[in-house]
Amino acid sequence: MPIAFLILAHTDADRLARLARALDCCASIFIHLDAKSDLSEFRPRTIPSCVSFLGDRVRVSWAALSSVEATICLMRAALNCGESYSHLVLLSGLDYPIKPVRKLHEFLNSAPQHEHICFADASLSLSGHFPMFFEHYWFLETIPGLPRKFERNPTHGFGRALRPFLKKPQPPGMVPCWGSAYWALTPQCVAHILEFTDKRPDYVHWARSSSAPGAWRAVRDQLN
Repeated sequence: MPIAFLILAHTDADRLARLARALDCCASIFIHLDAKSDLSEFRPRTIPSCVSFLGDRVRVSWAALSSVEATICLMRAALNCGESYSHLVLLSGLDYPIKPVRKLHEFLNSAPQHEHICFADASLSLSGHFPMFFEHYWFLETIPGLPRKFERNPTHGFGRALRPFLKKPQPPGMVPCWGSAYWALTPQCVAHILEFTDKRPDYVHWARSSSAPGAWRAVRDQLN
């Protein structure tokens, strides 16, 4: 069964095209290009016919929830395209395979029900300073129109000023976890994630003011 590669990209059109050509092996490729980037610079490159650039694009800020929102756009595009996949694999546009891609296909198809994602219980595995990234307020979305070196400073500084005396409420029934922002998940798992984000706006609200929510997970108690 084919797999779908979901790529978050923002720069280096030549490298992105090279990555797409390397992945073109029994796969579909969905690319989200940061809305701050010029799509016209990327389209003229020689890319495989299996590549789809998303039309609805998110203005992504580093370590902010917008990176997760871009990932969700990729998830929906892959699930709504009408094809069946063994797994959906999230990549950065600056990644590149170090082994033949067919080996990845063979590995994922050998265990079609397995999810591949790294996470650890934050309360058990993290050193003392890490809880500040989800217990306190972080405002990391950049402000359009400001000079690049200043665009995040006002909101970022506001969150820093709140930390000494204010913690934010945590969503009920959730255990914060941490791990890599990149993964290989089955379509069934991805569908569950999308359903969860639709049903739990309180968790989305919590993640919006956390640092690097793409690398933080929240697992329901009953699933532990």
